[in-house]
Amino acid sequence: MDTLTKNTKKQVKLSLLLVALLSLLPALLWFTAQSTEAKFTDISSWMTSLGQLSGLVGMAMMSVVIILSSRPVFLDRFFSGLDNLYKVHKNLGILSFLLLLVHPLTLAASYIPYSINSAAQFLLPGGGLARDLGIWGLLGMMVLIPLAIGAKKIKYQIAKFYHQLFGAVFFVGAWHTVLVSSDVSRNFFIHWYLLVLMGAALTAFTYKTLLGRWLIRRYVYFVKKIETLPAGTVEITMMPAEAPLPYTPGQFAFVSFVNTNIDNEPHPFSISSSPKEPELKILVKALGDYTRQLPNLLIGSRAEVEGAFGSLNYALTPNREQVWIAGGSGLAPFLGMARDLKNTSREYKVDLYCCVGSENELICNEELARIKPDKGWFRFIPFCKTECGRLDTDKIQKISGQIRHKEIFLCGPPAMVISLKAQFAKLRIPKEQIHSEEFKLL
Repeated sequence: MDTLTKNTKKQVKLSLLLVALLSLLPALLWFTAQSTEAKFTDISSWMTSLGQLSGLVGMAMMSVVIILSSRPVFLDRFFSGLDNLYKVHKNLGILSFLLLLVHPLTLAASYIPYSINSAAQFLLPGGGLARDLGIWGLLGMMVLIPLAIGAKKIKYQIAKFYHQLFGAVFFVGAWHTVLVSSDVSRNFFIHWYLLVLMGAALTAFTYKTLLGRWLIRRYVYFVKKIETLPAGTVEITMMPAEAPLPYTPGQFAFVSFVNTNIDNEPHPFSISSSPKEPELKILVKALGDYTRQLPNLLIGSRAEVEGAFGSLNYALTPNREQVWIAGGSGLAPFLGMARDLKNTSREYKVDLYCCVGSENELICNEELARIKPDKGWFRFIPFCKTECGRLDTDKIQKISGQIRHKEIFLCGPPAMVISLKAQFAKLRIPKEQIHSEEFKLL
């Protein structure tokens, strides 16, 4: 395994370790605050202790979720890609919600040995401001978190609005944590740790959602050219107004177009140009309401670009024998990498498989076929399902030879990526040699 890959793997482990530490530290402080014997003497104390622990860890986790959702560029690098960050964000969000749901239920259960009526009353509003804030905050999460998880099934603007509402719900929950009175809240270290962590989360939310329009750096570009390509795809070429966006081949950026013909919400797009080019290019396929509007852009329209994000980069590994596999619009990052490859002085041996349904869906095939690096080789291999069936490891090895020692890059529909990863696993290709961009960009 090469050094850069080892470093990337260590970086991912370090990011997960930090997330776990930030989330679980309140529980560690809780256990060391006083003897645990009194906390687990009977069923009532057990339920009280579980309620306290689930509330502490759940609120700490939810704070981390809010911080991750702000997606500053340094977090993308820290997690070795925004797709890794979003996976942690989603899983941690679900887990924190379940813990916060357990929190009031177990606290209510602690009353059952004495009074079932008191247990039921505990879950209803009217028990004071602190408790009511907790109830309303939890009800808000019960509505918004399932919607956020299923956001890919609803319009982008609505999904974004749900995430904005979630910040308000978190604020309510944070006030509950500040105001509630218990032996836990009176612990100096736990109290101030949660205050700092929740404060950081609210600062991140304010920075991204409320003040992001003014505080987040965006690079200004102007649309120079809009080229219509096959399969409902367009490539948009933009020129920088001043300083260009710094990026590496294969990355993506959030782009918003200030144009009366389409909405100006930022959307993520893979960059199809090389950093060595003066222009910034994005490849867009009409897959949704927003992307179908982009051919209506006007030449000269202003674009604001945030980023860049992602870690899909052929140059990150010294292993120069590589297989790139693109499915549909997943060609975009590989197009940028191929355009960069033709000007590199290093000797690469790359096979690019472009998987499409039929030949008339091929994009930039003539340009890719003409790319000839000064050293090594670059082979563009169109792979049409109607003629060759689905791409699999047997077909890849018939064309590219033994692939166990090669770096493999994947970008395309999730089903294709999952299927090929399972086949590579059967060939015992180390996971460290398989690189994919699984964050859905459009």
